[in-house]
Amino acid sequence: MKLLLLGLLAAMLVWGRQTRAQKAICSKYEHDEIRLRLMYGTNCTSFCHCATLATHDDATVTYYWERQNCSAGTQFDSSKGVCNHVGDFVCEAICSKYEHDEIRLRLMHGTNCTSFCHCATLATHDDAKVTYYWERQNCSAGTQFDSSKKVCNHVGDFVCEAICSKYEHDEIRLRLMYGTNCTSFCHCATLATHDDATVTYYWERQNCSAGTQFDSSKGVCNHVGDFVCEDGWLTPSAQSSQHTPTTPIDCLVSQWTPWSGPLGFGQMTRERKILRVPANGGTACPAQLEEEKQSTQKPTIQSTATAMVSYLIRQPSVIKRGEAVGQLRDLLIIVDSSGSIGLASFETAKTQLARLLGMLCPISDPFDSRFQRAALLEYSSDVREIFDFDDKPNTKLVQQGVNSMPYMNAGTCTTTAFNYAYNNMFNTTKGMRNSTDVKQEVLILTDGQSNCVGNVTSAALKLQEKADVFGLMIGINTQSGMNELTNYVSYPKNKHLFAIEGFQALEALVNEIEKQVKNVPCVAFDV
Repeated sequence: MKLLLLGLLAAMLVWGRQTRAQKAICSKYEHDEIRLRLMYGTNCTSFCHCATLATHDDATVTYYWERQNCSAGTQFDSSKGVCNHVGDFVCEAICSKYEHDEIRLRLMHGTNCTSFCHCATLATHDDAKVTYYWERQNCSAGTQFDSSKKVCNHVGDFVCEAICSKYEHDEIRLRLMYGTNCTSFCHCATLATHDDATVTYYWERQNCSAGTQFDSSKGVCNHVGDFVCEDGWLTPSAQSSQHTPTTPIDCLVSQWTPWSGPLGFGQMTRERKILRVPANGGTACPAQLEEEKQSTQKPTIQSTATAMVSYLIRQPSVIKRGEAVGQLRDLLIIVDSSGSIGLASFETAKTQLARLLGMLCPISDPFDSRFQRAALLEYSSDVREIFDFDDKPNTKLVQQGVNSMPYMNAGTCTTTAFNYAYNNMFNTTKGMRNSTDVKQEVLILTDGQSNCVGNVTSAALKLQEKADVFGLMIGINTQSGMNELTNYVSYPKNKHLFAIEGFQALEALVNEIEKQVKNVPCVAFDV
């Protein structure tokens, strides 16, 4: 019995040492100076915290990278070391000189091959050394990144896979697929054998069976809890040394991008990115990273349609369990029914709005209540609630509800409509889903400024606290009107504000959107 107990104790000690060894170790410098860093492969939704693993008898301390998750709607901002609102910063990672010189471009995992990374210059230092970083770039609509040719290619013309090397095939073979919580792994398999007898290999995804995870230390799927899952830790070559730098490092920002083409009411934007954050008392980063100017040039129907397809109709996917999946939405539609529109134009607006809603994802039935949900308000001198989020469980019923709206033909009390939406619509009693997987949005259709009492800008800003607000503005030609309606929508304005000259252009806009969405497939949903 004594020998048995000693054996069990020895086994427990060995298991303990193995478990600690499987954690990703960070250094004292990383603990004291860096502390937090992006967890790669999670689309910036998680970060790593250099925490204490053990304090030893000789007073030395071992640290390890501990995974932590950002709250819903935020991502980890490496430039500030905090979780920040999505879209307010650029998520970047460092690459090596070898990757810059020999690889340069690679697939961005978790984007269904719609994006790739470019190893670009981050900074040239006083000692002539260069730091490089992975810069995200997107393929144009209807194309994906072809890793075998390192170009964006037409969908279906190639196999979307990440290429692996002969060394990885012969020596590594299996590796963790980051961002999957260890439920999947990659197998370096043969893609093609060429006429000159050379072989191209690619990373083939494979999934562990239920209740198991990929154990990187053994290269097998193992029972959950029998090991520590290392998802997204630094590779040894990327770990920092113990040296503590003291030289001030100034902030480095990119050059301004060229001015965009005109969108909305003719607004043009340009932006720059933070490429290096300051350290050791270096010069701080500038506060202004985006500029906007007004142009006399108006956007075309085609460019407005492209913006609506990109930012409203076919929104970017979200990452869930390491996979790109479709965005679930609760969409509140607010329609101006004032006397300035006229009955004929109001009927046109209803018809084209109903068509537009049918183009959301998934194509078969966007407003199947498992996917998207819609609620509808119309307003004039007062507000009418046409239907709630849980009243119309499929697209056909949503479209019928839109087409059934009566014309109110009175004032334009936009403030009243915004306040009603803020106070009444975004709660579960109206069928809104209280889930971090579901995004709340507003789409307002209007032809002019509010002409009732109340601060419409204040009401709009309050509504933007509840939801992401888009606007389709029709026939707005005065500067005061453009200024007011620009305040209705969320930031960035060029991704939320769409404008056309009049109701006579609305059908042409929807026709162009219908044409463009055929080349932009929907991402699969996870419900």
